Amino acid sequence: MSAVYIATSMLNRDRAVVLAERLRASGRTVTSTWHDSEPEGSEDSLSDSRREFIAQTNFAGIDAAHAVVFIDHPRCRGALVEIGYAFGRRRPIFGIGPRKGRSLMAEYAVDGGRGTGVCWCDSLDDLVSRLLP
Repeated sequence: MSAVYIATSMLNRDRAVVLAERLRASGRTVTSTWHDSEPEGSEDSLSDSRREFIAQTNFAGIDAAHAVVFIDHPRCRGALVEIGYAFGRRRPIFGIGPRKGRSLMAEYAVDGGRGTGVCWCDSLDDLVSRLLP
C-alpha cells in the first residue's frame, strides 16, 4: 500500500510526524498533510471557511490513500470521523498502539474480528511491515 493517510489527535502530532517520516523513508506516499505544519490554533478560533477547507483537504487525503493509519489517543474526535469516512470509502485501516487504553469504539470497529481487513499493530516496525506495497 503505497499511499497512506495518518489519522490521530492534534495532541499526537509529534508521533504523526515521526510516522510520516518513517513511511516516506520506506518509499510510501503520505497523503495527510495536517501534521506537516504547526497548528493554527484551536478549532473554535478558525473561521468557518478555514474549517471547511481543512476538512475537505483531509477528506481528499483519505480519498487519495490506499490505507489509513490510526494512532489512538483519548482525545481524537476528528480522527474518529476520519476513520468512519475511511470505512465508508472501503479503505483498510491500521490502528497503532498498545491494546490497553484504546478508544472503546475504535477498538471494536477496528479489531472486531469480522473480516473488515483492518488490524492493530503494536509498533512502527510492525505497521511498516504490514503496509507492504
